[in-house]
Amino acid sequence: MSIPGLVSYGTFTFLGAYNALLWPLIVTQSPEMRTVQLGLLAFVSEAGSDYGALMAASAFVIAPVVLGYFVAQRQFIQGIARTGLK
Repeated sequence: MSIPGLVSYGTFTFLGAYNALLWPLIVTQSPEMRTVQLGLLAFVSEAGSDYGALMAASAFVIAPVVLGYFVAQRQFIQGIARTGLK
């Protein structure tokens, strides 16, 4: 009965760490060690107004989150369905 709650907690924890922007910027020294979000931020300033390439890079960055949701979708639905039960 607690598995949907743990899956939700794990998903939110993963998203918090995956979308971190300031901490990796402070901690890392070299561009090779930066996270994908920092690479996307650098890509915005380097690409300028090339919105097609920016959207392709954004789709590449968000793909693991969407795939993780599809894997855990059944757990989310069970968690919502059991919310009203006593």
